[in-house]
Parts: sequence; C-alpha cells; structure tokens
Amino acid sequence: MGAAATKLTVERVLENVVECYLFGDLDSMKTEITLKQCGSVAYPMVMAVLSGSEMLGALSSDAKKTNRIATYWREYMARIKWRYSELAEIAAQACRHGIAHNYLSWPGVGVVRDQPHRHLRRE
Repeated sequence: MGAAATKLTVERVLENVVECYLFGDLDSMKTEITLKQCGSVAYPMVMAVLSGSEMLGALSSDAKKTNRIATYWREYMARIKWRYSELAEIAAQACRHGIAHNYLSWPGVGVVRDQPHRHLRRE
C-alpha cells in the first residue's frame, strides 16, 4: 500500500499555499525582479493575485454559485480598500477573458508596477 494521504485542511491551504507559496512568490517578484520599462513581471503578479483571489473566493463562499474572484474582491478585499468592490467584475473579466488567455488587458485597463498613483484608477 502507498503512503497515507495527507489531509488538506483549510488551515494547511492558508499556511502553505497562500502564505508560503502565493505571498512568497509575490514577494520574490516584487523584490528580486529589477524594475524596468518592460518585463518587470507585472502581468504574472496580477495573474497570481487573481488566481489567489479565485482560490480564496472558493474557500470563503459557495464556489458553485458565485463568481469567486468578484465575490472575494467584494467581500474581503473591499475591507482593505473600498475601490476593490466596484472593480470586482473587471478583475474577474480580466482573469477570464483577458490576461489569462491573451497576456494583455484591454483599453482603459493598465497593468503597471511600482506606480501607486495609478493603482485602481481608470485611464
């Protein structure tokens, strides 16, 4: 017989997947990749955030009945900054019909790095 299966609890997912891998990867991208005009991992950072939002939305809501990214942004990210709530659908659409498939956003949605004055603003 094979080794006993390890039970994957919500606590283990939060500790290992979210805090260790997701946050660790985002920190590495932020601190270890040199900021430059192009190729500064802005899109991979956005995809990591959206993918993490999807996972956390699944863990925190009825995953079969909701748009997990939008739900997570409205219910939890908006507690940090209210603008996340009104951009929840755009985030979900960006993941589903933009960045994940085309590696591009669309007109009016910019993906930049280290420009906090542009964060959550329409252009």
